[in-house]
Amino acid sequence: MKHHLQMILLFTKQELFEQYRGNALGVVWLFIQPLTYILIFTLIFSDIMKTRLANFDQPYAYSTYLVAGILSWNMIINIITKTSSVYQTKAGLIKKVPTHLLLLPLYIPLAEVIIYIIGMALFSIVLLLVGYDFSATWLWLLLLTLCATLFAYVSGMLFGLLSPFIPDIRNAIPVLSQLLFWMTPIIYLPNIVPKQFQWLLDANPFTWLISNFQAAIFYQAPLHWGTLTASLGLTASIGLLVYWLHLRLEKDIRDLI
Repeated sequence: MKHHLQMILLFTKQELFEQYRGNALGVVWLFIQPLTYILIFTLIFSDIMKTRLANFDQPYAYSTYLVAGILSWNMIINIITKTSSVYQTKAGLIKKVPTHLLLLPLYIPLAEVIIYIIGMALFSIVLLLVGYDFSATWLWLLLLTLCATLFAYVSGMLFGLLSPFIPDIRNAIPVLSQLLFWMTPIIYLPNIVPKQFQWLLDANPFTWLISNFQAAIFYQAPLHWGTLTASLGLTASIGLLVYWLHLRLEKDIRDLI
């Protein structure tokens, strides 16, 4: 177990810093990139959908709604995308070093949560500067981040375990993520969707999670416990399926990659 922990921490460090090695600003880019689009969304998009947010007297209301959704979406979809191809990415290591196939990819959610925390910290500073009134509902972000990370991890693992047998999965994930992005109320409000299509939002597990992040940050309202419970139930079901597939397919995966 100590060996696996050290390996996960090493890969987490590589995931965070390796891409910036040799750059003049180095790790500072970890802060510059999220800060740039937070400022763009906050300062440029603040007047969009103003009429539909007339009941909110918060400054930069739409920007707050938008960034709350995008930061959480990026964390979730990055975990799924990277985990779905982790066995191909780390194939050389898996063949040479004894590794647990379910534990190895843990560095991905760990790194993405750190990136999310950095983004939220910068977002909070920007909100303070524009006069945003914080609420105790922000404390729910701890629970929401855990739930979202677990859902993303088991979903990514499901695709990851199947991708050695179905190579098209790796190409399908980016297409599917784009489709799901537009089916999730991130850049638009749920009430602008025609009633006959509302069921698409209600059946979308990404909406279940993102809407709760928006409830905590933007609406400063109680969480939607029904959808959050449904998300946890779906996460548990996928997790059990992932564990069963791992037991059945581990040997074949090691042979195929």
